[in-house]
Amino acid sequence: MKSLFQIIAFTLVILSTTSCGRSIDQELLKGTWKGTSFTLDGQDLNSVDPTNARLEIRADKTYSFVDPAGKNFNGTFSTLADMLYLHREGEDKKSFQVTNLTETTLELTVAEGFSKSAMTFVRE
Repeated sequence: MKSLFQIIAFTLVILSTTSCGRSIDQELLKGTWKGTSFTLDGQDLNSVDPTNARLEIRADKTYSFVDPAGKNFNGTFSTLADMLYLHREGEDKKSFQVTNLTETTLELTVAEGFSKSAMTFVRE
């Protein structure tokens, strides 16, 4: 079974080739975000507890991500228009479309094949 991170990341790669949008507010993006929901094609993923997920975006352009299963990912990040790119050491970058970013909420989507995944986080 692919990890949730891989599924979501691949899905966002597909979206990144077809979407243009507003720029991401770097200052607003920085901080620690706690998962609140993960969906696949609009259905909650009952096999994972989204509250175990954490995403930390730092001012030095590095990030840490802990997926709902507790697996850690670290690296650097970049943004372009409404896309967030996570660059893991020794691997290809993963692309996420930022569909909503406020002081309290971060929503990311990714498309893989015919599936669309979404992750919602709240600021810790």
